[in-house]
Amino acid sequence: MLWSVGFGGRMTVVKLLLSFFILHSFCEASNQPPRFQNYFFHSYLLIYENTPVGESFSVCDCI
Repeated sequence: MLWSVGFGGRMTVVKLLLSFFILHSFCEASNQPPRFQNYFFHSYLLIYENTPVGESFSVCDCI
């Protein structure tokens, strides 16, 4: 890194900014809630997405 000898102050600022952005992006990524894959609803919508509205495939008899 011979080209950075004369730019010692600038390189320090660049390194600080780069480390700040890396740390900030890591904290943003780790602060997200976990995303769970719901396989029941995924398969339900895949199978029954063409069912007409008002037509049901199961009838509940309530007393």
